[in-house]
Amino acid sequence: MSAHKSWRRLVRYVQQDLREIFVPTSLPDPPEYKEPRKLSWRERFEVVQAATQDYAASWQKAEPEAPERQEPQAPIKEELAAVARGGAKTIQPYLQQLYQTRASAYRDAVQEFVKGYREGIDANEQEEQQQQQQQQVQSPASQLQHPHVESADQSTR
Repeated sequence: MSAHKSWRRLVRYVQQDLREIFVPTSLPDPPEYKEPRKLSWRERFEVVQAATQDYAASWQKAEPEAPERQEPQAPIKEELAAVARGGAKTIQPYLQQLYQTRASAYRDAVQEFVKGYREGIDANEQEEQQQQQQQQVQSPASQLQHPHVESADQSTR
């Protein structure tokens, strides 16, 4: 291979292939896609203004619940500090209670998930049974509508 050919291949790689690797071209738009019209500066301003007002309103509606949350946390912190001062023997029952609480919460969550999952399976099975019953009801009706068409049971006799 000549040096000129090698140089051309390298240039083509840098110009086309390497550019495609770093900045890939997107897929073309589907035929039904219509390009949205460009907004005027006034319309853009109105959109930004409406979005800002909605954002500000969302902050005004939210009421802080910090005082309610701080009340239960204070005794927990004090209790934890007192337990930590007592050493390893006093912290063990506290940690056991903490782990039991978390384990019961986890167990309850898993039980609720399983209950919901079973309800979903039961609902799905009921839908399938209803569909099968509808098909069974429709199949004799279709035989009555077309008496000249033999069913599979009659043809095997």
